[in-house]
Amino acid sequence: MNLNIRSDVLLKNYSTFKIGGFAKSFVEVCTIEQMKSVFSHIRKYKIPYLVLGKGSNILFDDKGFNGLVILNKIDFLEQNNNIFHVGSGYSISSLAIKTAKDNLSGLEFASSIPATVGGAVYMNASLPGYEIKNCLKEVLFLSENGKEISFNIDELEFDYRYSTFQTMKGVILSCKFELKHLPDAYLLCQDLLEKRRHTQPITKPSAGCVFCNPKKNISAGYLIDMCGLKGKAIGGAKISEHHANFIINEDNASSMDVLLLIEDIKKTVQEKTDYNLKIEIKYIPYD
Repeated sequence: MNLNIRSDVLLKNYSTFKIGGFAKSFVEVCTIEQMKSVFSHIRKYKIPYLVLGKGSNILFDDKGFNGLVILNKIDFLEQNNNIFHVGSGYSISSLAIKTAKDNLSGLEFASSIPATVGGAVYMNASLPGYEIKNCLKEVLFLSENGKEISFNIDELEFDYRYSTFQTMKGVILSCKFELKHLPDAYLLCQDLLEKRRHTQPITKPSAGCVFCNPKKNISAGYLIDMCGLKGKAIGGAKISEHHANFIINEDNASSMDVLLLIEDIKKTVQEKTDYNLKIEIKYIPYD
């Protein structure tokens, strides 16, 4: 299969942070067969790779990425009553809104999450009281060696911001979800979207929440705010005054600006509260 692999593609255009240099190679994948061909290419030439969805939970290095970036656009959607078989590149927020409008419940919480289906499952996307694993039924995975593996939910492990796939090499191809009938599902979507508009800095470039919450009843944002760090800036990176667990790209921030600010937050919170914050966003180094 002929692959349209491009060179020197600017990664900040594919990141919600609007930060990042050039990818050495870049390819857009729209079908499962194309993804198989890409992984065959990777094995043949032994090149490093990164699978990219909506770029909402990552920080690219200013030098870029010295390998192949695979933009996942596998976005088919098949419905059989309340079972949805969805390509891993499908927007999870679009799926949540679509199913809720059909009075089907289980994904409403994801209506405010700017991620693909594959990315949401990989990170076990969640809000308090909701996790994507709760309505996930099956996952089709392509291993690095080219083997397709189908996993039932019982064969997988999930935790807060964690799934088994974080320990595996390859890519999620598709997922099946089983939803339940609920007449007010779309109202819950609207409520969550409205809450996001009021509590998050959605008009500024960011990568979402920077840190995991250390406990169910203690949020990272609360600790950062309590330490008086809201509004602090290093270079063009700034801790949001709207939500302390967001770092925003206020003024052409570099990846180093963000990394230094993250380290400053961790150090300050550790010293003042004794909590060691765990980073949620993924930093992608050049090599």
